[in-house]
Amino acid sequence: MAWVVHEVLLGIHIILAMIWVGGIFFIGWGIYPVAKTMPTSQQQPFFRSLMQWTHWPLTLAGSGVIITGILLGTVAGPIRHWHDL
Repeated sequence: MAWVVHEVLLGIHIILAMIWVGGIFFIGWGIYPVAKTMPTSQQQPFFRSLMQWTHWPLTLAGSGVIITGILLGTVAGPIRHWHDL
C-alpha cells in the first residue's frame, strides 16, 4: 500500500511540475516576446489580464509541487525524524 501512495504522489508531483514550469516557460518564451510587438497602449491591459488569468493556477501548481515534494520526502520517503535532516 505504501508503494501505491508513493507512486500516486510522484505522479501528481510530476504533473503539477509540468504545468507549473511549462506554464511559466510558455508565458516567458512564447507570449511575452509576441506581446512586446503589440502597441504600447495595449501591452499593459494585456499583461494585466494575463496575470489575472494565470497567476493563481500557476501559484497553486507550484505550491502543489512543493507540498507533494515534502510529502515524498517525509511521509512516503526516507525522512522520518528531525535528526535525519
